[in-house]
Amino acid sequence: MRTLRLLPVLVLAATVGARAQFEVYNFSQARERVQAIGSTIIQGSLAVLTPAAGAQAGGLWYREKQSVADGFSTQFSFRMSQTGGASDENGNPGADGFAFVVQNSSIAALGGTGHRLGYEGIPNSVAVEFDTWYNPAQGCDDPNGMHVSVQTRGVAPNSVNHRYSLGVATDIPNLEDGSAHTARIDYRDQTLRVWIDAAREPAITAKIDLAKLLRLDAGRAWVGFTGASAAAWQQIELTRWTFGDVEPGTVGRGTIR
Repeated sequence: MRTLRLLPVLVLAATVGARAQFEVYNFSQARERVQAIGSTIIQGSLAVLTPAAGAQAGGLWYREKQSVADGFSTQFSFRMSQTGGASDENGNPGADGFAFVVQNSSIAALGGTGHRLGYEGIPNSVAVEFDTWYNPAQGCDDPNGMHVSVQTRGVAPNSVNHRYSLGVATDIPNLEDGSAHTARIDYRDQTLRVWIDAAREPAITAKIDLAKLLRLDAGRAWVGFTGASAAAWQQIELTRWTFGDVEPGTVGRGTIR
């Protein structure tokens, strides 16, 4: 397993005319800055979205709303391991995955367990789901058991059903192999892009206008993560998270300090 450098620091940077931005390298040092709900706990330097147990749903929100309407870049490292319980229709263990979510509903927002991935039902939200379980039925219409998708119903309660997907990628690495993985999500010029690990090209490029799609608070919203399990499970750990502005002409590189 690759070793991640975890620094015991939470850095906030603010400059004249710039939007708020932050880095979290050690979640135990960021307890006052984040809101953990449901099954999510801070365990040492990690944020554990869901433990290796069934019927879990958890969330982690940054307490201060972030500017999202005019562009942002976020990057996070995660690990999914200790898969157990049932296997899906293709014989794959481990469930159900997690999502990065932008929402202006509530600091305590949390959806359901299992295939709902902790974000279904949250209104006024956009979710980038990292789904590790094949649910062809149950109102999901999943393409396979390992995919990334951008899901939204605007201001209405969000849904995991893929009729509400703005873009999906199925040719991605095995995210529940117990190894460290990284995702980067950039939003600029009404386009959202998602990269996984060291890929040179984004897995997803989706057109979206957050200012028109969501009811924001002066262009701001809460940002964070949700995760869930059901009859199958996996431990989902966040090890690092940065969030900040996207500089003009530098899509893919945030001004994180």
